[in-house]
Amino acid sequence: MEFYNYQEFFEHAAKLIGEENISRDYSTGALSGTQGQVSYGDPFCPETTHQSKGAIRPGSVEEAQGILKLETRFHVPLWTVSRVLKDMADLRQ
Repeated sequence: MEFYNYQEFFEHAAKLIGEENISRDYSTGALSGTQGQVSYGDPFCPETTHQSKGAIRPGSVEEAQGILKLETRFHVPLWTVSRVLKDMADLRQ
């Protein structure tokens, strides 16, 4: 079994992009999906026991680059997910 330091990774990520852009649990904190989903669970995984440890939401290229540097430093696996906002007005909030 491999050991990943998720807690330390999330702490550093929160300092980089703000605590409000971090979900430390897959079941909460997600932006609403197009089908009303509110979690970051893997919809393609046949096993319900395989869930993410949390999520990060960088708001710029620079923040995403910083997150990738943290990923390299802490050796945590990342999987990208993209959601289209339902309304462009969401971008202005």
